[in-house]
Amino acid sequence: MAVRLFNLNGVPEDEAEEVCALLEQAGMEFYITPPGRWGISVHALWLCDDTRLVEARHLLAGYQVARQQRVRAAYAVARQAGTAPTLWDSIKRQPLRVVVLVGLTLLVLYLSVKPFLDLWRP
Repeated sequence: MAVRLFNLNGVPEDEAEEVCALLEQAGMEFYITPPGRWGISVHALWLCDDTRLVEARHLLAGYQVARQQRVRAAYAVARQAGTAPTLWDSIKRQPLRVVVLVGLTLLVLYLSVKPFLDLWRP
C-alpha cells in the first residue's frame, strides 16, 4: 500500500529532484501527485512499498541534514559577500504584491478595530 513520504508544497524544485534521485538510487519505487489546479490538493511524494518506509525516512533525514548544512553555508558566504537577498530586494522585485499585502493588512486591522471605535461615539 502506498504511503505519503514527503509533502512537496513549498519545496524548491531542486530539492524535489534531489529527493527523487536519492530514492531512485536506493531502488525505491515512488510516485508524485501534482498540486492540482488551485493548489489545494496534496502535492506529495508517495512511497509505493510501505515496508520500506523506515528506510526511506532514514534516507530523507540524512539528506535533509546535509542539505540544511549546505544551504546555510551558501547563505553565510553570500551574506559575507553582500549578495544575499534582503527585504528591500524583495520589495523592489515585487512592489505591487507588497502594496496589495500592506493594503489588505490595513483593511483587516481597520475592520477589526472599527467596532470598538464605534463604542466611543455618542
